[in-house]
Amino acid sequence: MRDMTSKNLAEVVIEVSRDDCQVINSLSDAGCDVDRLSVRQDRTLHSIKPKDGCNLAQLFSSKYVKLRTTSKGEIWAESCSCKACAFFSKLPFVEIIGSATIGKKIIQVRAVVPSKSDLRMLRSSLRNSGLEYRFLNEKPFVHREMTPKERNLIEMALKKNFFDCENRTSLTELANLVGVSPSSLSESIRRGTKKAVVFYLERTGGRE
Repeated sequence: MRDMTSKNLAEVVIEVSRDDCQVINSLSDAGCDVDRLSVRQDRTLHSIKPKDGCNLAQLFSSKYVKLRTTSKGEIWAESCSCKACAFFSKLPFVEIIGSATIGKKIIQVRAVVPSKSDLRMLRSSLRNSGLEYRFLNEKPFVHREMTPKERNLIEMALKKNFFDCENRTSLTELANLVGVSPSSLSESIRRGTKKAVVFYLERTGGRE
């Protein structure tokens, strides 16, 4: 992954129409949650969370879709890349940070580009791609990765049952363990938790 700290980075959300995704077409109206783990020009690896009673083996009759069940019960499905995934995988100056599928024909891509000139190249490439698309959002990219301090505090809070509903460790007790004031600890946990929530929502197609 490229350097995500430059002030010139831009974050964009693009909606692209396509109807040639073998995985989405096979799922039809099954209502499963689908994420993309790896996007290449020729092949795309999808992660599928099957609904109760959904027999994916029957849905995926195509020999061109390879299935594997993970230890967490998710299904990984590898297929030929659709037009949209193939397009974005060919752009060396674009970093995909999230995607979401809307129905069978729409894929929403959240991406980061290094500069305004690269953003212009992206727009030009889309115009020449033959894809039907529209830009939904464009803004400066804000680095959302947790600092080591925030990560350590949240990991400790999780281990000490701070986030539990019952038998939870209080903020004051946790602050005493860490050796900081409750107000300082609360601010650090809030900042780290917000980053984690935003990251999750973006990866699952949610909104800020």
